[in-house]
Amino acid sequence: MFSTQPVNVLDCTHLVPQPIDVAPIRSPQEVHTVIANKLRGRQVVEIGTRNGDGMSCFARAATKASAVEVNQKYCDLLEERKRIEKLAFDIQCSDYTLAQLDADFITWWQQAPMTNQGVLENLRCLQQQGGIRIRAQAVLVFDTQWRTDMASFQSLKKLIKWKQEVNYDEFTQCEKFKLMQSIKSVESGFTCERSVGRFIVAGINIADMEIGKHCAKPVQSQADGRIYWHGMGLFSSRKAKNDNEGILLFMGTILLCTLMVLVLLRRVIRNKRSPRLRIM
Repeated sequence: MFSTQPVNVLDCTHLVPQPIDVAPIRSPQEVHTVIANKLRGRQVVEIGTRNGDGMSCFARAATKASAVEVNQKYCDLLEERKRIEKLAFDIQCSDYTLAQLDADFITWWQQAPMTNQGVLENLRCLQQQGGIRIRAQAVLVFDTQWRTDMASFQSLKKLIKWKQEVNYDEFTQCEKFKLMQSIKSVESGFTCERSVGRFIVAGINIADMEIGKHCAKPVQSQADGRIYWHGMGLFSSRKAKNDNEGILLFMGTILLCTLMVLVLLRRVIRNKRSPRLRIM
């Protein structure tokens, strides 16, 4: 059977013939194909990489690719996959608000509490602070069967520079997945109804995003010297959180010591003012 794809077009279903996950656990491979051809020869950051079915294809197309994943389990699996498939991409095991996000394209599929609106605002703040190149573009994906995705699509419609509708069908793979789940991917509570349908892939220039909040300035941690972009909102770094708690504890200790000194001084002054008793 011959492929209907032009010779110069990357096909992620062929480049990644044995994905670990299936739709709707991750975005469909047909969506990965659209994104991979868009970022070909450019730099990309993927937020929420999971087992890396998308990154496995993106890394073959981009000049530089970086996976941002907050879950340590998936970070370890990505390291293993990277080694086995001999792929070249960086792995940043952290919340995206603490990651290096500068690239030509930044892509993700929203999942609560991470929303498209919130991420775009955060990226625009980071861009204004010099953390992202001015021509960076966000590549968003929308499941037309998912109400939250379509509500987001409608709210961002005026900012979209390009879009492409993608039909997909991973129903057979999904049914097999449910019967014989991979050791690397154990999921429950989903059905295969959304494993066939239509996605919308869309690009938004981050510089066009209007910010509905004040962007705080980046802060350099005294503990590790890293720059933390507090203006990005989700300040969830465990290390940075510990830094904050340590500062508060230190300030509390100073305040307590100051109060104790003041109490002692007050007693001394009072004793000096009180007349001494005469012994008869």
